[in-house]
Amino acid sequence: MFEPRTYRSLVSTGRLTSFAVVVKETDLLVHAALDLREAARELVLEHRGYLEAYIRQYPEFLRTLAPWPLRGPQPAVVGDMIAAGAAAGVGPMAAVAGAIAEQVGRGLLRCSAEVIVEKRVEFSCRKD
Repeated sequence: MFEPRTYRSLVSTGRLTSFAVVVKETDLLVHAALDLREAARELVLEHRGYLEAYIRQYPEFLRTLAPWPLRGPQPAVVGDMIAAGAAAGVGPMAAVAGAIAEQVGRGLLRCSAEVIVEKRVEFSCRKD
């Protein structure tokens, strides 16, 4: 569910262009050298797709509150979540917002020398 983020209007990045990207529960505010809205949206869809596929394979990944064991190869976004959850002693979904924002930011660095990503990501695999 989208909720307005009024604090975002208070952020000034000076020389950077700001834009929002919202896909399902993923809500990012991105600052970059130019408007990379479409590229950011594609990256969100890509990394959410990797995560959704992993959850279809391992449904308990979505619900566990304990660190997740490594189970062979996994997408980078999932690996980031597993590592963060293990470091904090919590389930991997606690790191979903940061992991998606990280992957989007890294991807956008191919097009902009400077990128800032502010995130709010919730996640569910509801069949709406």
